[in-house]
Amino acid sequence: MSDPLPPTSAGEPLGMTGYLAPDGFLDDLLAELGDGAMVHDSLVFAPGPPRPVYWVENVWYDPVRLPVASIKSAARGLRAIQRNWALYPVRHHGRAKLIQEQLPHVSAKPLIFPATAPTAPLGSWMMEDEHTLIAAAHCSSPFRNGEVEFIENRTAPPNRALSETMGSAGDRRQDARTGIGYGRSRLQPGRLDLGAP
Repeated sequence: MSDPLPPTSAGEPLGMTGYLAPDGFLDDLLAELGDGAMVHDSLVFAPGPPRPVYWVENVWYDPVRLPVASIKSAARGLRAIQRNWALYPVRHHGRAKLIQEQLPHVSAKPLIFPATAPTAPLGSWMMEDEHTLIAAAHCSSPFRNGEVEFIENRTAPPNRALSETMGSAGDRRQDARTGIGYGRSRLQPGRLDLGAP
């Protein structure tokens, strides 16, 4: 049997797909993916091509394993694949932070709703151990770890769509099962009514 080929500058393919579970939904994601998964905090690597799953914030397509001989060589290896990277901090936080600082800065400004998603590709990476990292140049989300941050407008009233949605219950003012009232209030249109009718 011959020795495996040495990893290329693009890294050694894992033959897996990475799935980042939303907070509190790791068990649901693991149930969807079944056995054979490699788990790093909320990031799950499952063998084979991407699968349709519900409980995922970001999918890492075609992840590769890269050696980390030094901080600069790790950053150079990531930059050789592409420009924009987002760290998924799991372990070796100090070393990972030093590598991320060597990469080009990726602005992750909060968005004002409605806004369009960024169009520049954003890869994700994590430290597997002190001398190895896992990186995916192509991910399902253009946002850092699949998390979108919006600037919350606390001064303007709710928009018309929200008001109409909340008031679409018509004259039905109370849920018979829970006893909680809902729908449009007669005194303040578009507001939830949590009291009795």
